[in-house]
Amino acid sequence: MATKRSASTLEHLVLAQVRDPLRLRFVLAAGILAAWHLSFYGPIHDQVATTLHLAARERTRAATAGRIEILRETLDPFKKRIPEHSDPNELIHYVMAHCRQSPVKILDLKPSKTLELGPFNGIGLRISLETTFIDLYQFLAWVENDQRLLRVESLKILPKDGSNVLHVEIELLSLVEKEKPKTAKPAAGAGPRA
Repeated sequence: MATKRSASTLEHLVLAQVRDPLRLRFVLAAGILAAWHLSFYGPIHDQVATTLHLAARERTRAATAGRIEILRETLDPFKKRIPEHSDPNELIHYVMAHCRQSPVKILDLKPSKTLELGPFNGIGLRISLETTFIDLYQFLAWVENDQRLLRVESLKILPKDGSNVLHVEIELLSLVEKEKPKTAKPAAGAGPRA
């Protein structure tokens, strides 16, 4: 019986508050606002969050594409120094052609493994030479200033017994463009049949 009395007193208090037209307007406005939030904003909240996430991802992708374009423009002046089609054998012939014109004596020349360097491949060569300091300097100047992008990865110099001759081991790296995958062309007449 006490619960009925407290419930009826609660009803009387609410009804007493709502009988005032100004308070009734506030209650109705709060109720309408709560109903709008629950019926309209609640269901699309997840869609809004998903759309914001997709928009942020697309902005990031566009910024990355812009940076890639800037890097490509930076690379353009060096494009002529990177051969399009090359392999270790071609690089060996290229280095040997230079060494034949210089006093450097090649003892051993081996290709090393090919490295993947982004849009390029790095072809390596291990070269053992016998030379003097002056001829080694000229060989390294050729590597640095050659039209082709070459880089000295490692250099080991060992003097020979009591002579002016040096035993030199050099590892060179040359950049080449990667082979672009060939797209398969459809055979003639292989289109859809009617």
